[in-house]
Amino acid sequence: TADFAALGYGSDAYTPWSTGRQRATQMGGSGDHASIGPLPQWGARALQSGDHRAWNAVEVSDLAMLGYNVNYRDATTGLVPTFTELAGKNQQTNWPVQTNGTEAMTWKDSHHPATGLMGFISRPSPVFIELAQKVAAWNGTWSTYNDGGPSKDTGVFVAAYQIRGWAWCMRSLGHATFLTPNALAWKAAGQASIAANVAHFDEWRTDAKSHLSIMWINRVGNPIAAEPATSENRAATKLWQYHWFISEVAKLANARAAGAANQTALDTLTNWLLLHPVKWINEQPSGAWRFVPEMLPLGTAAEVSPAMSTQPDYATLRATWMTDTPATVAGSIMSPL
Repeated sequence: TADFAALGYGSDAYTPWSTGRQRATQMGGSGDHASIGPLPQWGARALQSGDHRAWNAVEVSDLAMLGYNVNYRDATTGLVPTFTELAGKNQQTNWPVQTNGTEAMTWKDSHHPATGLMGFISRPSPVFIELAQKVAAWNGTWSTYNDGGPSKDTGVFVAAYQIRGWAWCMRSLGHATFLTPNALAWKAAGQASIAANVAHFDEWRTDAKSHLSIMWINRVGNPIAAEPATSENRAATKLWQYHWFISEVAKLANARAAGAANQTALDTLTNWLLLHPVKWINEQPSGAWRFVPEMLPLGTAAEVSPAMSTQPDYATLRATWMTDTPATVAGSIMSPL
């Protein structure tokens, strides 16, 4: 049980341009920060404990987002713009990207915190709905380029976002869409953005080489440089990022966040994604599945980027780069680091 008094949650207070418990700078810097994850640490503690001090920290840190570079409104309506209104626009060409570096209160898709949902639960107010919408709109306009392949629509998260970026952007898009009242145009636009992302990610599911139920950052026809997972520089995928992505998409499906018309497609993608942990365990005998590498090499040395593995199962795939015997099942679970 957290000592909320010692943590100082109860004394958190919002003033304009304060950052609460968020990272004031280097949001895109190293991980392992309390703001990163499905929910920030203070939000998770509020949900688990119900303690008023933790909920205070939630409100203050969500309100701190009013100072970050995500606060855009439509000049005519005064509302947060929808993806429909922003169609065809992105921060790479239509307006300059504010870099993350050491600049204060700047956003980063791959490490950004969940904003709005928990604040609204704590204190139902339109400000938290709009903050969630602003975050989703910023994320959805950061880039529409697909790094060598065809460009995607505004509101679709492409290779440049990284797999962890897909996870957190889908999470934040789901939060904003869930919070938005049905009568507002942002609701339908958010659902359409979820559906467009589902269609984009479905390209991996329908790829002839995707029988392992896994996704990778380099798409066929989109030759991004391979991650140097081995000396052979095979194509690879970061499993820990992929696992976050699976979890967030499954949440959207369970929450029916994409709207009735898009639910079947979302369920289909989710069910395929969830086959990955099942295959990972069942297809690797003798406890080999307990070793989860940070970078999973895909294919053989001859199957470099952007080719995906042609191996029939995870045991065969692993045998192409690990030939020793797995540790005993009675041993400790292996970690990726």
